[in-house]
Formats: sequence, C-alpha cells, structure tokens
Amino acid sequence: FKQKTAYEILIGLGGLGDVYKRQVDNMVFLLIPLAMVLVIGGIIHTIRQGIVMIIPFMLLRKFSGGYHAKTLFRCMIISCLLLFLCMEITIHISYSWNILMFAGIAGSSLIIQSPIDSENKRLEEVQKRQYRKIVCGFVMFFLALIFILWKLNAQKYAVSIAVGIWLSAGLQIPCLIK
Repeated sequence: FKQKTAYEILIGLGGLGDVYKRQVDNMVFLLIPLAMVLVIGGIIHTIRQGIVMIIPFMLLRKFSGGYHAKTLFRCMIISCLLLFLCMEITIHISYSWNILMFAGIAGSSLIIQSPIDSENKRLEEVQKRQYRKIVCGFVMFFLALIFILWKLNAQKYAVSIAVGIWLSAGLQIPCLIK
C-alpha cells in the first residue's frame, strides 16, 4: 500500500491537482523575493528597509507584469542582483524631493502600461482591466504613503517604498522596448 501525497490525491479528483500546484507555485514565487531580501538585508544590515521596499514591489509586480526570465536559474541571478542594487540604493541615496518626483513618474508609467502580458502568462481582457485598476489603487496608496512618511521624517522608509515602485516600473521596460 503506497501512501499518496496531497498533490497525487488532488490529481485523482479531476484536475484539481493543477490548481493546487499553481497555488503552491504562486506562494513559493511570492516568498522567494522576501527570503532574498532577508538574506541580503542581513548581510548589508538593511532588513527593515528591504522589507519596506519588497512589499510594494511584490504587490505591484503581481499585477503589473513585465520582464520574466526564461529559466529559474536566470530569474534567481537577476533577482538577487536587482534586489542587492535596490537595497544599496535605499542606503546611499540622498533624500530629496526628486525621489518623490521619480516615484510619481514610475507610478504613472505603471498605471499607463499595466498589465504587461508576458510570453509565459497571457491575460484575458477582463483580467487586464481588473489588474490595471488594482495597480492604480496600489500606486496611489504607495505614493500617498511615501508623502506621509516624508512629512513624518521617515525618509528612509519613504525612499524604500519609492525604490520598490521604481523596480516594478523598471521591469516593464524590457517588454516595452521589444
């Protein structure tokens, strides 16, 4: 008598296994950037700023689309390098109103361009309209939060959120150039 995994049981229930596998994959791909930020942040001593940066990135990226690497290995290398670069930016950038201006430009770009279909994930028209509204709401929320944090003299966290917006917008650029 062989013991079955939950995945094998769901496959036997008429295709629910594929839904289960996609949900597990989604959860893993949501947790990987957070884990990377915790590791990189631990090394360069910016865990809090890294978490504040990665949250807007993860939420915006989910609904805005953009560049996707063709292999998991390439994805991990690019992600680690980009996250390290962005975390370094949050440490070394000087606080100025230009940061707010660039966050506004990046946010506007996200609202206008989102969602971007990738070769790996095609969206239906209904999903596209829904995702654009979600991106618009998130961008407005994060821009307001940046402004509030700035006024409360929490600039390092305002910058971290701005960098998360920049990263999301930046990953759309390769798709727009094609």
